Amino acid sequence: FPTVLRLGENIRMENKKSVIPALIEFFHEELGVESAALAVDRSLFKSGLLQSIDFIMTVAFLEEEFVVSIPSEMREADKMDTIAQIAELIGALKP
Repeated sequence: FPTVLRLGENIRMENKKSVIPALIEFFHEELGVESAALAVDRSLFKSGLLQSIDFIMTVAFLEEEFVVSIPSEMREADKMDTIAQIAELIGALKP
């Protein structure tokens, strides 16, 4: 069983496993997105599931929930447009 999942950069499997359910719950409970619409590779912003204010709320949630600081160059919707991209980013930022 691999301990590392490759999604561009190496990300610990346990980090990805914890990020994805937390994101789905946040998008559903806090932003009102239907869970069935939240596939890990589906566009969140380009598809219109989330709006720009949702992006700001998502960044705040991620930084608080996972105790990370998302660099300003990564704070762009096209770099965080899928749950998989977000999980990869958080995995890369977590020690």
